[in-house]
Amino acid sequence: MPFRLAVYICLLALGLFGSSLGTARAASKCEQKHIVEQNCPDCGLSSGEAVTGDSAQALDLMLPTLKSATEGFATQFKNGAGVVNYFKAPDFSASKPVTPLVIDIDPKERHQQMWGFGGAMTEACMLNLKRLSPASEDAFMHQVFDPNRGAGFNYLRVPLSANDFSSSDFSLDDTPGNQPDPDLRHFDFSRETELIPYLLQAKKINPELHLMATPWTAPAWMKKPPQLRGGDLNPAYYDAYARYLIRILEEFQRNGVQIDEMSVVNEPLIGWKEFGYYPQMDLDPAGMTVFLRDHFVPLLQKEQKAGKLHTQLLLHDHNWDNAQYVGAMLDDKTIRSVTGGVAFHCYNGTPSTMFSSMASHPDVPIFNTECTGQLKPFQGGADMQWWLKNESLDVVRAGAVGAMGWNLCLDQNGGPRNFGGCRNCRGMVTIDQKQNFTFNEEFDAIAQMSRYVRYGAVRIGSTDSSSQGVSNVAFQNPDGSFVLVMSNRTGAPVTLTVRNDDCETTQVSIPANGAVSLHWGKPDANSSRNAPH
Repeated sequence: MPFRLAVYICLLALGLFGSSLGTARAASKCEQKHIVEQNCPDCGLSSGEAVTGDSAQALDLMLPTLKSATEGFATQFKNGAGVVNYFKAPDFSASKPVTPLVIDIDPKERHQQMWGFGGAMTEACMLNLKRLSPASEDAFMHQVFDPNRGAGFNYLRVPLSANDFSSSDFSLDDTPGNQPDPDLRHFDFSRETELIPYLLQAKKINPELHLMATPWTAPAWMKKPPQLRGGDLNPAYYDAYARYLIRILEEFQRNGVQIDEMSVVNEPLIGWKEFGYYPQMDLDPAGMTVFLRDHFVPLLQKEQKAGKLHTQLLLHDHNWDNAQYVGAMLDDKTIRSVTGGVAFHCYNGTPSTMFSSMASHPDVPIFNTECTGQLKPFQGGADMQWWLKNESLDVVRAGAVGAMGWNLCLDQNGGPRNFGGCRNCRGMVTIDQKQNFTFNEEFDAIAQMSRYVRYGAVRIGSTDSSSQGVSNVAFQNPDGSFVLVMSNRTGAPVTLTVRNDDCETTQVSIPANGAVSLHWGKPDANSSRNAPH
């Protein structure tokens, strides 16, 4: 993706992301008179169902499949609740006049391929799903993963062993008194198997689903000091930890689950040397480089060459502001050979720091793999706009390949959680004690992208409209269809014109402080279906 380097230079010079990045040159080749239209009679939104439905049974009505060449949906917040409205947009026409605000689509300007959007299937989420009735559980899974009627989530992060949202501390090789077990004789995968039915169900609903696995810690006996909460990986057990991770990947495979990406530890710079509030592990850049280059990567390469595993490595898996952690690793040919991309979290820094830190490696995919909503969020949809800017729309326009939230679901108290886990974290979906679902603003922001943008879609050119309060990003799907996602950050509704490469136009209304996703174009039987990685 050579164009990204130019994008990053702009970032460094302007300190911005996602405003005029990558697509400002998508100027129209079409010469049409701009006519101010006070009304758009053909692009009104029909009434839809609230995202915060009173019951699981209402969720299937959220996004009906429309038999339309041009269709879309809008999300707006009213009284603190997200409301989704679906609509049939006017078909593209060469004769329709245009509004003052025009977004031109340029399919010839091509950027990164998309990995996708989703959240994390933590043990806490699984425990919430387990208490649902079979009908409610099925409704939830279809609402989240169904690419035709639901949100179409196509990426899941799978935490390995204990973390801040597990019900207890454990690893997959616990020993009496934390005695060393270099032969992994105490390896026990049984607790992970509880997640597998949900992973398989999600994959059945959405065959495009991809999985990322992440451990929070090595077994206690591999660490200094020998404990699950905090501490460093002991160099004496680098080889054992590498074999432990490969064993986990193999066990998933034996259970019918392919792990597509893996990071070797969550947030390796968290800084809990002596004690952590929940299971976690530090691994500094020098130690990580040695561990990967001399231990983990050779084992993974061996499995890949034998055709047993197809997992790729994701580096970092930590905050925006410390991307320099991976510099030497990306320069190492051995590590780079199995590296699929670099993963980031939203908790410190800004997306611009992430992009500027990665400017020297413009060919490496950037993936936002964790960000959490809060139990006490901003009001009136401000959380959704923050997520659209920082986790989905704007960062994708700037070059990211996708984003995942943290817990896919939690209860109304943000649990269950580990004793030391986050006390203000909110699930992307809240499941209360009466089995009612609330789809929170971070879910809405991710769904705004995932509903139409398919795995392997290519970001294409579109006019930068951010100076007029509307941010946008455009895609061409592997089937040849097009998607335009727009966010209106003004306090008033906006009607605008979308113009395709054939100089045909349609018009769309975006509610105040809301967002619209537009999907059009008949699938092309001859279009490319190459996977992004």
